[in-house]
Amino acid sequence: MRILALIAHPDYLGQCFSGTVANHTRRGDDVYVVSLTPGELGIATILYSDRSRAECAAIKTQELANAAQVLGVKGVQVLNFPDGELQNTPELRLAVAQAIRQFTPDVLISHWPHDAHPDLRIAGQASLDACLTASLAHIELLYPPHAVKRVFTFALPSAIDFAPTLFVNITEVVDAKRQAMTCYPTILAELHTLYAGKDSDDWMNVVLAPNMFWGQESGVLYAEAFKEVKVPGLPRRAIRHLPLS
Repeated sequence: MRILALIAHPDYLGQCFSGTVANHTRRGDDVYVVSLTPGELGIATILYSDRSRAECAAIKTQELANAAQVLGVKGVQVLNFPDGELQNTPELRLAVAQAIRQFTPDVLISHWPHDAHPDLRIAGQASLDACLTASLAHIELLYPPHAVKRVFTFALPSAIDFAPTLFVNITEVVDAKRQAMTCYPTILAELHTLYAGKDSDDWMNVVLAPNMFWGQESGVLYAEAFKEVKVPGLPRRAIRHLPLS
């Protein structure tokens, strides 16, 4: 299986679905991650106001690369759309379609498109829109057309009306998730700045709390939650019996 994750900012690989990635890479699946922005504004605003956006972007890009290496991700890209300024433009959709064609995923992972955070909302919707763009033969890009089979979305606390339809048991790989999160020291530094007294254990608890909640919902210790959405342009198929398992 080939999986492509399209995310708004580099941090979300570690925070949101690193356990799922670890499950797949350990069984030999190819996982690729593309961040639409370098996610530079957080540290540029809170930590490094004396540094340029380009310098902050380089820091966040390296953190993503480090986390990807820990998790066994096969390939990583960071697109150069500016953090905080994403718009669902033809340029963005074509860039995302290019990534889909390049990595030819069976499964796409991206943001739940109903979110109060504009970058997350737009990243999710543009990823869905780009599935159609990537499949159309008459749209010429560097790679041939490719049709994604299934799309699963994840959510952060800013999501609106997110009701997961799939829970992935990450109990056996939760240490890999912890290790991946240590690759994002700027997040910890932001917490130190924003919330006095926070340390690495506090941060891990913040990250893993949703996984414990979804685990309780699904009968395991730790789980990551996803909602499957219809792939644009891919017709539904009638089946003879309901899928009971």
